[in-house]
Amino acid sequence: MQELNLILALNSKIGLEVAGTTYIRDNSTVEGFFSRTEMPKFGVLWDINDTLLNAQGLLDAISLSIVNNLPASGHLTGHSLGAWRANNLLRTGHIQSATLLSLPGFAYPAAGSNGSCASMDMICGTRAMTLMRPGTRNVSSPSWWNWLGRNHKICTVSGYQENWEGAC
Repeated sequence: MQELNLILALNSKIGLEVAGTTYIRDNSTVEGFFSRTEMPKFGVLWDINDTLLNAQGLLDAISLSIVNNLPASGHLTGHSLGAWRANNLLRTGHIQSATLLSLPGFAYPAAGSNGSCASMDMICGTRAMTLMRPGTRNVSSPSWWNWLGRNHKICTVSGYQENWEGAC
């Protein structure tokens, strides 16, 4: 398993260099899938790679780049895969607090976090998973999203916008 994680970590670094980051330091946010700065749709190949690292609680290349460029507030807002990154950074003590919007799958929110899950958002497990996550509230989904037609970002769900002050 360690050999596989080494390959995943190396591939994550390549993804950061080729497809860019999802970290926006100006508003202390980490976006999710299809949100890379250089190649959003092609970058999903590395997002899948990074998901395998994040699911184990390991920091991927984007998370490690955030450690080297932390927000002054010590707080991050993460969305989707970015919420997983923020959760792992909080869990490992690199940041002081996090807002986790659409935290994926069965990831459990770290102490010091709060967040939201949209009622029809399959990434965070819909309303059913929200009930099992402390500090996570359910917000209404506008609809099922066309993820390939537009970026899946914080600004796509009005309930997420309440926890975020950036612009789309």
